[in-house]
Amino acid sequence: MALSSDLARLVSTTTKTPPQWRGITPRWLLSLLPYIQLNAATYRVNRVESDPNVMAGHDEGVIIPDAMVGLEEIPQEYTLSPIDAALRIHTRVMDLYNDPYEQVYLQATTVIQVMKELQEDQVINSPTFGLLNSVADGMKIDSETGPPTPNDFDNLISLVWNRPAFFVANPKTIARFGQECTKRGVCIGAVEMLGSPFQTWRGIPIVPSNKVHIDDKGNTNILLLRVGAENQGVVGLMPKTVKNEIMPGISMRLNGIDDTNLANYMISLYHSVAVHTEEALGVMNIKL
Repeated sequence: MALSSDLARLVSTTTKTPPQWRGITPRWLLSLLPYIQLNAATYRVNRVESDPNVMAGHDEGVIIPDAMVGLEEIPQEYTLSPIDAALRIHTRVMDLYNDPYEQVYLQATTVIQVMKELQEDQVINSPTFGLLNSVADGMKIDSETGPPTPNDFDNLISLVWNRPAFFVANPKTIARFGQECTKRGVCIGAVEMLGSPFQTWRGIPIVPSNKVHIDDKGNTNILLLRVGAENQGVVGLMPKTVKNEIMPGISMRLNGIDDTNLANYMISLYHSVAVHTEEALGVMNIKL
């Protein structure tokens, strides 16, 4: 009688994976944004309210006006926004079940992945600082026919023409744009960034994010950003350091062990996004 596989498994060791969460996305927007580290929780953007007076080609003796730069009396301020999660693990689990994986680390890693997915969603959709709610009225346009076409992308570039960095759109929107280009016999470019290929239009990468939502009627948006503080563009905000930091901008602290031997951990992520000048961000409303 030969030893069966079922019996052999009883005395063998299985190779196990850490938890696999299917909701993880590349979160390219978070990776492509340049970040400013704040010593305190607030970032103030001082904008020029009026252009300074300068002259050229004038005659001798002409009085040159003062070139004072006028600033907004009430500048816009961005405060770091928290994303929190409470993690509870029984001490018995931590004592007895840490081989091959340390349980607190595994749980915290998965929780942080969920928090960072919410972070990207907040960067786009937050009612207080999200990009879609930070677009100036003069930087909003509608598509010409509904679905995104090459003309529509060109119209959006005409708004953010000064050093545009990348578009952001839902993957389904990008696919529909590709179909519209194919209908017209137009080729879409490509570029590799962050180890992955991205489609481009006029040399500008089109970054997919499922956090740019599509409603039940097919309405959605395409964003175009100029980025970087040196370009007066869009930047991400994060704390320079936090207590009990386990990752940049993320803290994890033990809040004690209760009478039932449950260890209580609080995981906190602090972030925001700022737009330095209004022409750094444009949006196009489309219908798929």
